[in-house]
Amino acid sequence: MDKKISALIIGGLAVLAYYGYHRLSAKQKKAMIEQLKREGKKLYEEYIPARPVTTDKNYG
Repeated sequence: MDKKISALIIGGLAVLAYYGYHRLSAKQKKAMIEQLKREGKKLYEEYIPARPVTTDKNYG
């Protein structure tokens, strides 16, 4: 029973998020997407650091 309730809650949150996104203007949508991209890049750089630069051809 708890799984059904959890699924309904998650589904309801998804619908609410879609409704909120749908009501945004084009300018607001673009700003939100840009912010999500910046945050994603920040998290990626934090958890997956850049590989060191090397001249070794066999580096993996």
